[in-house]
Amino acid sequence: MKKTLFFLLAIFGATCSAMAQQATAAAREQLSSSPTKLVGKLVNEDGEPITGLATITLGNQNISTTANERGEFSLSYLEAGDEELIIEAEGFMANIVLVQLIEGQTNDAGDIVLYQDLAREAQEEVLLNLAEADLNESDQLLKTLYTYLICGKSISQTADILFIHRNTLRHRLNKIKTYLPGDLDDCKYAEKLLLSLALY
Repeated sequence: MKKTLFFLLAIFGATCSAMAQQATAAAREQLSSSPTKLVGKLVNEDGEPITGLATITLGNQNISTTANERGEFSLSYLEAGDEELIIEAEGFMANIVLVQLIEGQTNDAGDIVLYQDLAREAQEEVLLNLAEADLNESDQLLKTLYTYLICGKSISQTADILFIHRNTLRHRLNKIKTYLPGDLDDCKYAEKLLLSLALY
């Protein structure tokens, strides 16, 4: 009787082991046949979906998509691994998010927050205010600012190019600074301002 019971347990164990191996093989096959996907949602700093034109690019794989009207996006048939997700939306600062893609799974990037590009709007407003001041006072503030930045913020070189006295230039620069939200001594701010002036 013990031998029979032992024999039945051995058969049962072998059967269970074989079934487990088959189930594991089936799961692996299903996993490898499932596409690797990435989903997510673009939101602003208030948590509201970004509904404008937005482009989402997976850096190394050079695959792009756009977000729908709810800010949602989906990329399919991707290669597994670590990737850079580059997000660009009109009126927002670009964002780069690192994601880890696991093969055969739908990977959720969650809510990706994009911040409004206030710098561009603010700079355009500054330039419009300077242009309006030029019309009213004929101080050539835009030209003065552009020349000053092109000359590497050199007072003497700028004054020579504009054919004005250094004190006149200093007076204009002080006037210009009243219109600027940023500091001209900040190199990054001055660089953005110069780019805005070049495109103006």
